[in-house]
Amino acid sequence: FMKWSVEELSYGDIIRVKFGSIYHFGIYVSDDEVIQFGYPPVLREKDKDHIVVVSTDIDTFSCGQLVEVGSFTFFDHKKRIRPELTVETARQQIGQGGYDLIHNNCEHFAMMCYSGIRFSYQEEEMRKKWENMPLLNVYIGKIPEEIDFEEVYPKERQKEIESVKNEKVKRQKYMAWKVLQVAFKHCTDLKFKDQIFKKNKEGQWTTKKCYFSISHTEDLVVVALSNHPVGVDVELQSRNISLPISLVDWTKKEAVFKYLGKGHFDYQKIDESLYPVDTYNLENKYYLSVASDIKSNISIFVADQFDANLYNDKVSII
Repeated sequence: FMKWSVEELSYGDIIRVKFGSIYHFGIYVSDDEVIQFGYPPVLREKDKDHIVVVSTDIDTFSCGQLVEVGSFTFFDHKKRIRPELTVETARQQIGQGGYDLIHNNCEHFAMMCYSGIRFSYQEEEMRKKWENMPLLNVYIGKIPEEIDFEEVYPKERQKEIESVKNEKVKRQKYMAWKVLQVAFKHCTDLKFKDQIFKKNKEGQWTTKKCYFSISHTEDLVVVALSNHPVGVDVELQSRNISLPISLVDWTKKEAVFKYLGKGHFDYQKIDESLYPVDTYNLENKYYLSVASDIKSNISIFVADQFDANLYNDKVSII
């Protein structure tokens, strides 16, 4: 709903300059005062450790690049805030931090001052790229012996965890949700607390923006996150239970069941050979099965103290 052109700059205009493939935005007050969230990318050494709203002159803002002026289209022109209020709002935020490249960048700031709407075209473009790009990340997290339980989102999941009487199972469920948060932060531009999590008829947690699957053993949690349907199951190879089929086949069937996302698990009714599922041998200790129609794009990570580090060199396919 915005159009951009090269014209004379006026008090309270929203302006932008292009650096490579990205734009830097600001609010024009005068040639001596342009208010922006952080310095232009080519000057990022100035504030790389602490990006805040700053005021510079137009030459520092543009760094020699062409300056474009933004305006609303005819149908959206009523959304424009009065120039005086735009400048006042921008000035009030000088020194404010909280910069986030995806969710709270210079375009969000300038659009909020100009229109009252916190919006970023660049964020939308990145979101569309993520939605169209085949993505399948699997995150592995060890379950510590002792956990300082913190509140988790949403409240329904928090209540579910609190209701578990078995301390070991409680740790597993809690850590599974913590690793899921790591997955969201690491590979999507979706804010975890903006998602609406619900349970489907089969009791599986779901959200509309992406697909995820959770599994855990006594000491390990695995979370798969994708923009395509996915199912995951992990089992301890030394698990001492009696099964009518091999443990490897069991994990495949469990993963396929979660991938399908419907019905109730009945291993006899699932022919895993009909579905795209692979099993991995983790440290010769666990079997990990992943079902997904884009499994050729899989990346496997370990979440160590909630920091995601590459784990591929420790994984071998069976």
